[in-house]
Amino acid sequence: MTNIDINRKQKLYDIISVLKLVSLFICGVILFAQFPEELYYELWETNIHSKGLMLTILICITVFILIFKAWLYSNRESQNNSTFNNSSLIENIILISIYTELIYLSGLYKSQYKFIYLFIIVANTIQYGFKVGMITAILNSCIILAIDLMGEYSGNINTYFEADLVLSGVFIIVAWSLGYYVKLENQYRFNAMQLANMDELTNLYNHRYFHNALAQFINFAKDTNSTVSLLFIDIDHFKHYNDLYGHTAGDVVLRMIGDIFKKSVRENDIVARYGGEEFAIILPNTS
Repeated sequence: MTNIDINRKQKLYDIISVLKLVSLFICGVILFAQFPEELYYELWETNIHSKGLMLTILICITVFILIFKAWLYSNRESQNNSTFNNSSLIENIILISIYTELIYLSGLYKSQYKFIYLFIIVANTIQYGFKVGMITAILNSCIILAIDLMGEYSGNINTYFEADLVLSGVFIIVAWSLGYYVKLENQYRFNAMQLANMDELTNLYNHRYFHNALAQFINFAKDTNSTVSLLFIDIDHFKHYNDLYGHTAGDVVLRMIGDIFKKSVRENDIVARYGGEEFAIILPNTS
């Protein structure tokens, strides 16, 4: 992994961490908003009630801090892995459960905090890509619409359901647009890396990639007490061939030899064009 990749993953980690911090802050605001106003007045009137209220607030703050610390730790452990795994699933279930419980406490279908699901939608889309983001958006849309259908209404028009249909559309649009952007950005980054690492003529790895890969294979061999071998190959009398037949014919020869090398090595071997007429092959786990 290059320094550019490491720096990019660190930036993504910072973005997701900020999203989670803001999300937990809003969760705390929603929770504290459910306390009766009388309790806040009693904070200044009686010591007994103030101690109880302060203890409750401190417990809530401690719980949110612990959740946030665990969240940051889990994200730090998985920041180099963009695959949605079992730990990611458990984390999402816990978060969605917390959001749903807070919506229940703040009025169920009348709650004005249903937008809080946007945080997990955006975080999942940035971290895991288009597919996971869309699934998260659809799931959370179904949750808020199901909450609306559970409500009791005096008239025939379910105004909350109509409003949350729009909110569901916002969820899906955000996941689709952000996920598509992440997909394009990943594709662009992959193409740029290919251009930076590949020799345009032979479609082999270039001199720069060869040195980076060789250093990684040597370090891996030292850490695992394994072996790595190296082949240097030079085409004899290639300059005379170019002088006699021209550089265009010489390019054809280079491409043909490059194809021979690619067909002759194993899947994990690295074939690179080292110089004008020189090739190098890294052979891991080879004496």
